[in-house]
Amino acid sequence: MPSLVRSLIALVTVAKAAPLFSHDEPVNHVARSLASTQDLAFVQLPTTQKILAGLGGNPALLAAMLNDTRLDIWTHLMLAMVQVKMNEWHTPRADSNITVPTIKMPLTKLSIPHTTLEVPTQDEDWPDDPPQFNAALNYMRDYAPFVDNLEATWQAGEDKEAYVMSKVGKMWPPVHVAWTDRYSDKALSQVVFSGMGSHVIEKLPKTQADGSYYGVLLNFMDQLDVRSGFAKYGADAYFDKHGNVVKIIRQNKTYFPGSNGWEYAKMTFRGSLMVKITVVDHLLGLHAVVGNYIATAAREQLPPNHPLRRLLKPFTFRAVEVVVVATRALFATNGFLHRGHALSETGMQDVWSYGLKQFHFETFPETVRRQRIDTVSLPFHTDGLDFWDSTRSFVSDYVDLYYDCDEAVTRDASLAQFWRALDSKFPKQLRPLTMETLKDTMAQFIVWTTGMHNHVGSIADYVRDPAFTPPAWIEGQLAAPPGYVIRAAIIMAATSFSQPSILEDFSHVMLDDDAKSLCHEFTDDLKRLSKKIDRRNRNRAQAFQSFNPKFMDISVGI
Repeated sequence: MPSLVRSLIALVTVAKAAPLFSHDEPVNHVARSLASTQDLAFVQLPTTQKILAGLGGNPALLAAMLNDTRLDIWTHLMLAMVQVKMNEWHTPRADSNITVPTIKMPLTKLSIPHTTLEVPTQDEDWPDDPPQFNAALNYMRDYAPFVDNLEATWQAGEDKEAYVMSKVGKMWPPVHVAWTDRYSDKALSQVVFSGMGSHVIEKLPKTQADGSYYGVLLNFMDQLDVRSGFAKYGADAYFDKHGNVVKIIRQNKTYFPGSNGWEYAKMTFRGSLMVKITVVDHLLGLHAVVGNYIATAAREQLPPNHPLRRLLKPFTFRAVEVVVVATRALFATNGFLHRGHALSETGMQDVWSYGLKQFHFETFPETVRRQRIDTVSLPFHTDGLDFWDSTRSFVSDYVDLYYDCDEAVTRDASLAQFWRALDSKFPKQLRPLTMETLKDTMAQFIVWTTGMHNHVGSIADYVRDPAFTPPAWIEGQLAAPPGYVIRAAIIMAATSFSQPSILEDFSHVMLDDDAKSLCHEFTDDLKRLSKKIDRRNRNRAQAFQSFNPKFMDISVGI
């Protein structure tokens, strides 16, 4: 049992133990270091003192840990707990941790807060943390003070990124793409056309008089309720045929390059884009919907020896466990997401509702066609279509091993039931079941859980700069307040624990040698693709690694 778990086993049982510090001098010693009087009261609770003791706490250590008054007690403790857990993390391996399915059965489920979604209570491969450990985290979520400290700000001339990394640097994930230019107009175009925004850019219905040809339209986020003191999310950015930014519209006001408020308008767009991608596209879309429902339908509808169950197994590794954790840590009121962003509880409910209404099934080539980018080349398209082709070819050859016609597919009762189960979660979106639609759909699920997950999740270099893509901000200010960027950075670190690579050998879960050979061929194909993307990146102004297999996890497992 990991030492962190051992040390926290009894944290939620209030025992007759000496307090971590008494109510006289030691309290006074640390009182100045606490962000609020509520924090001071919380620290003195017996269960909180047990958590501190479990982390090796004593009055001197507590004072050292809390010497930054810009961070509240929840943030300090979560920094410590995530660091300890990361220190004890052992990277799972595809060949040993991805297990052969053994059972088909109805699964007990729990509701995901503020949504209509459910997730199984247990993962097929990965045990949940011990109940006592989860209770300790839930205690922090439910009882640690949640007070927006908007007065805590940056010091004149302070290196904001250095401050962030001083808190999270030891647990920061690898940076695959470094953004040396972050604030210029050119950088904004690169974020959209060569970065995290390249899946949301679309051609406008009509070229506008000022040359606006493409747009990323995020002003819908202005309708999301935020807590008192915070600026609203939302901004629409427009670009010409060459990808140059033309204007930004926010709250019915238009900003042009060089005009008054232009730098602030760019920051609000970058921050809104990050929040939309993180909350809607990544957490809700890929984890709570795609990974969750593929894994659930496979486990409930397909027998352990069904070829489709075996095909999907590697690409749904830990898909349920990560949503179970997110249910209590990210979706829940007072959780990581709530504390690290500006959304009110109502705003969180509304963003989940919006995301579920907007989510729809389409293959990657259909996404490319819908975007209608016809005057510039997007690495997202070039690399993504190559990755799609490799995945679609692998899935096609695999399906051909077990089915020879449409009738064979529709005659498979388990497969038909699996299809109906998925269709109920993607209403009126899945095509009628045929060999070709089966291949397209399974290939797209794999692209979502691997390449697209890498695209929206490998964003470490965006997050660590409070002025680049802030998670929350005060109207008129050009960076996120310290506490909020640190909490967003904790989310980044806690959701970046290393996972099996898509280039690892996962063939052991397959039924026969022919299927195993296809897995090896797929891996070899992806290795060739990785080298091709490396060559492309040497000639690109900004590297693009979303679909580079050497940086890609095998599933939505974290």
